[in-house]
Amino acid sequence: MEPNELAINNPIIESQAAQMGRAPAGTVDDKDKNLVLIEYILMAVGFFIVLTAIASVIMAHIKRSDVAGTWLESHHRWLIRTFWYGLLGYVVGAVTTLIFVGWLIILATFIWTVYRVIKGFLAFNDQKPAYPDM
Repeated sequence: MEPNELAINNPIIESQAAQMGRAPAGTVDDKDKNLVLIEYILMAVGFFIVLTAIASVIMAHIKRSDVAGTWLESHHRWLIRTFWYGLLGYVVGAVTTLIFVGWLIILATFIWTVYRVIKGFLAFNDQKPAYPDM
């Protein structure tokens, strides 16, 4: 039996979750789905207005524990990794622009980031985990 299955079938945990106004572990409600959708939209807008990508990653960090054990948790992790690895790529690219390779790194990072936002959103739209192995 999976640890999440124990939480779902545990009446004490379910009643505590209900008292706190949250769904039992392992379940997903529309509020959680809408939040992830907003995070994807903010990340996409972040290609034009960087502050929205920062807001997206902050939201993902804060709300990831609320959907632990669900397919939405993988989307929070996906967005967090997309932001931080993308930021690393842009910083490395910026530092190395003095030698032409920096522009190529920035371009590759941009393409990779766009790919991750689109791939993650498509998985979210199909209500599947962002990582295929989950």
